[in-house]
Amino acid sequence: MKIPGHILKLTLKGFIMDMKRSVVQVGKEYLIVFELPVMREYIRSKCKVIKTYDQSTEAEGTQRRAELHFLGLDEEYQGRIKKFLVSIGQISKDF
Repeated sequence: MKIPGHILKLTLKGFIMDMKRSVVQVGKEYLIVFELPVMREYIRSKCKVIKTYDQSTEAEGTQRRAELHFLGLDEEYQGRIKKFLVSIGQISKDF
């Protein structure tokens, strides 16, 4: 199942994703693939949905977001994410 959207916040533990109109279930696992901006490197991992956030407004309709945590993220991918987070100043190099 392909879920279109974009990542709003990325951490070493997981991410929060804006999913447009797609629906995911808390506790369900998904295989995700995404590209780190500028670095042009991909991340591929199993993730588990931890929380969902739905917000409804007249102007924008329903906004769907989900928090997903990585499951057994490969060390190579962990390194890529850490390098990216350091490059944007979200974490320190010594983290």
